[in-house]
Amino acid sequence: MTAASNPHEAWHQRAVQVREELALLSDEELIERIQRRQVDLTFGIWDTVRERGLGAKAVGEIMNLLIEVPTEASDHFLHFYHAAVALLKMTGFPCEMSGGGDFNQTANRLASDFRGEPHRQQQLRDFWPELVAHCAGNGVQLGAEPEWPTTFFRYHSTANLRRHSSAEISANPDSVRARWRNENQDKLKTFLPPESGDSITFTRREEDGREIEQVMMRYGKSRLEVSADILVRDLPNGAWEFPVKVAVRYASDGASVGASSITASHDSPLFDLFYLPDF
Repeated sequence: MTAASNPHEAWHQRAVQVREELALLSDEELIERIQRRQVDLTFGIWDTVRERGLGAKAVGEIMNLLIEVPTEASDHFLHFYHAAVALLKMTGFPCEMSGGGDFNQTANRLASDFRGEPHRQQQLRDFWPELVAHCAGNGVQLGAEPEWPTTFFRYHSTANLRRHSSAEISANPDSVRARWRNENQDKLKTFLPPESGDSITFTRREEDGREIEQVMMRYGKSRLEVSADILVRDLPNGAWEFPVKVAVRYASDGASVGASSITASHDSPLFDLFYLPDF
């Protein structure tokens, strides 16, 4: 196989290579790979499992994968999504039974944790009896009900952003607070308004004598909390300035709503917060 000339071609070549390797495995070896979570980012294993028609055993292992609760903040969505699509297609599940219009919408609902991991798990619990009934109607008896998780986590992460322009600029604190509130609440409008109806600002004093003002916003979905350092000044008489380095912290009930989706605008006193939409 010749070297790829661009990332898309490289990904395609890798996908073809993975499919060729998977074709050499026995059914038992394919199931074992799912059990060990050896899923390549090309997700070729799901096409191979579906084409083999591995039946109830594969369905059970895919469900076991889907109900896993991430232990730390990272985007598990694509892994869950492709596994869910494989499950729906290999069983021929009629997605309208679960209120989904097509495979993509139903798979999104089973994979997305943007309302929080407990909500995603409830979606899977509601889906299971419908799947059992559908498979039984086609002569496929699924195994025991999955062992639904009972322990969930609060996910935390921090993005340390560096401003491109100089921080030695005097700031109007009221203006900065208002712009944070207005712009970022608009960016996060799919996460429902802040629980308190407004953002909260507070100050902390550092050991070096500086004061740092933080803003915190709380949102309904995933019980999302976003806080950021927005202003800094030297005591006792220093003027408020924009910090060069800004720590943006988040806490959420959903592992996929993470700091990886926080971006800084070039030479801006504001840092826009962008999050994946809720499906």
